[in-house]
Amino acid sequence: MKAFQLLGLVLTLTSCAVPTEDEGTESVEQAATSKCPPRVCGLNAGELTNGGFFHSLNLDGLVNDEGYSLVSTSKNGSYYKLAVTNGKISASMTMGIVGAPTYLSGSNLAGTKLRLKKVTANGTFYYNITISSVANTTDYWAKRTNGLPTPKIETYKLWFQGESSQIGAFLCQNGAEFVDPSSPVRAMPEHHALVFEGDLIDVATLSVTGSNPRWFNIGCAETALAKMQLNGHTYAAQPAGFSNTQSERQTFLKMITADYCGIGNSFTVSGQKLRWSDDDGTMTIAWYITKELEAHWGPNGATCLNTPRVIAHPTDASEAAFENGVWMEIDHWCQRPPPCSSSGIQAIPHLKSWNPTPFTTN
Repeated sequence: MKAFQLLGLVLTLTSCAVPTEDEGTESVEQAATSKCPPRVCGLNAGELTNGGFFHSLNLDGLVNDEGYSLVSTSKNGSYYKLAVTNGKISASMTMGIVGAPTYLSGSNLAGTKLRLKKVTANGTFYYNITISSVANTTDYWAKRTNGLPTPKIETYKLWFQGESSQIGAFLCQNGAEFVDPSSPVRAMPEHHALVFEGDLIDVATLSVTGSNPRWFNIGCAETALAKMQLNGHTYAAQPAGFSNTQSERQTFLKMITADYCGIGNSFTVSGQKLRWSDDDGTMTIAWYITKELEAHWGPNGATCLNTPRVIAHPTDASEAAFENGVWMEIDHWCQRPPPCSSSGIQAIPHLKSWNPTPFTTN
């Protein structure tokens, strides 16, 4: 399947679920080797974002790929300069009411509005993203390179609405489907997004094309963008104690979306069972987890491939997505990656993906 053709799957830009006026887990036992159950960390991501219209914004008001730009940031009549640093939003006052806070961060961001503009052939349209609430409860799934405890990830409940519309909706429409309340690893709250600056992501090719801290990404819970940050594979996660290159971050994006061919095609669906591990020891699999190697991964996709995840654990969604079989889809788009050798001849990859065993039938 071509990723950008999959409405509701891999490349349905960010998380806006509101029609615009002009357009009519689990990674393993990563956070704590034996404490992250499958319903928190044991699933792959068939969605890059969450079915909306954009996945990134520029702090200087440059237009993103979908035509949206940030115009202003305000709260209660005061105006602020927006910043995103180390995956956290803050705002410094530029013009405001006497007595208003000069700096906003954490829970004080509640009520802040980001005004967006989109220019089209039909006119210029304005939208507001309002930060409804802020949480600081989400755990990283990966372990720090230095072995120290990881900090919490700040997340935001965002409301999206056109300025001339009476109807709005949460920017993120998911987040509760795979939550396990009994897990000590805290998942992202429902309707929440995380943000991370720096990584320039091409949604058409599922690639990390560069780095610029003036751009930030919005990742809704249970999407590939969120899982990049949750697994420490972003530019913004480096100060939190993770260490990986742009190439390795692209490798993670290819793996989590099952882009075996490496050209922006996703061969999975959301919620597919999967485990993964890395060569740095930040993402490990508990000894008692039974598994079978699915693939080795590099920045250009799978370097070898055994049983694709949707064959190992078929679901109604995966069978509907790949009516002719996933192998036929893979063969259509690229030369099939060779099987992974059990002899260990292949070079050690940055990432390995694993199918939990026993395999299931649908």
